[in-house]
Amino acid sequence: MKISDAEIATVVREAADAIDTFGWNQGSAGNEGIGFCALGAIYHVSHRHHSLELFQNSVAHVAISRFNRWMRENEFLGPTKSIGDWNDFQCKSPEEVTLYLRKFADERGPQCE
Repeated sequence: MKISDAEIATVVREAADAIDTFGWNQGSAGNEGIGFCALGAIYHVSHRHHSLELFQNSVAHVAISRFNRWMRENEFLGPTKSIGDWNDFQCKSPEEVTLYLRKFADERGPQCE
């Protein structure tokens, strides 16, 4: 099953919302109690869209892969080479993380009201 840009945009946008709601975390994927890193938030929200674990992980992996590629192509990663390192060592605030998540999502599809 092909995963559309709209599905990816929804998951990534909701990942930003999860960070807004539960907080931001560095150093681990996180959870609702301590907040989420960028990657952890994408994994967390992907289960809402697909109940089968295999497809859930596929959506999360595709979203992370595309987000990572977009960050590299736009030179937002700076000296880091991965989203995990970017979140843990380069980002200064949750607002910075959610800004880039939403920017990526907005380029993939319109926000549904």
